Amino acid sequence: MKYADLTGKTQSELSDMAYNLKKGMYTLNMQKKLNQIVSTAQIRTHRRDLARVLMKLSEIKKK
Repeated sequence: MKYADLTGKTQSELSDMAYNLKKGMYTLNMQKKLNQIVSTAQIRTHRRDLARVLMKLSEIKKK
């Protein structure tokens, strides 16, 4: 996901995306601890996507 993809989203959509990404991060971290994860690169992409969504949320709240 790119930051430009988030420009048309509303605050509620972004908060839902953030919640889902946090849940995804939790499951990926649990899979990593149990040695069940297929690709550890998924953790990195989820973490970065979450940061993008949270940055956009804070930008919306400041306006």
